[in-house]
Amino acid sequence: MSIFFINLSTKFTRWFYGFDSKLERKFILICKPWGSNVFIAGVLALFVFSNPSRYIGGAICLAILLSLRIYYRLRFREDIKKEFKTPLYRNYISVLLLLYGMVSILLWLIKEILLARI
Repeated sequence: MSIFFINLSTKFTRWFYGFDSKLERKFILICKPWGSNVFIAGVLALFVFSNPSRYIGGAICLAILLSLRIYYRLRFREDIKKEFKTPLYRNYISVLLLLYGMVSILLWLIKEILLARI
């Protein structure tokens, strides 16, 4: 969202995280490349979910990415709360969403591995 719709992106962060990001130039300079990374990860996820057995390596990469994001959110939760004025419960909601995605991918990978052995 932040690549193409920076204003919508800031409204979303304000609504979801309770973080009011002023559209300062330095914030925009951070959002554009980060948004590009997230966009490509989303495209990778579409490939993975369109043909799961063909893109097992991509699924593993997505699971690793989600686990790193979970670690970051938990490890730096107090800093996130302090710097961005984001309530802890909002951070934990984000962690739960990331965890749901990661567990879903891992369960699917386990299923694929078990089916491959049959």
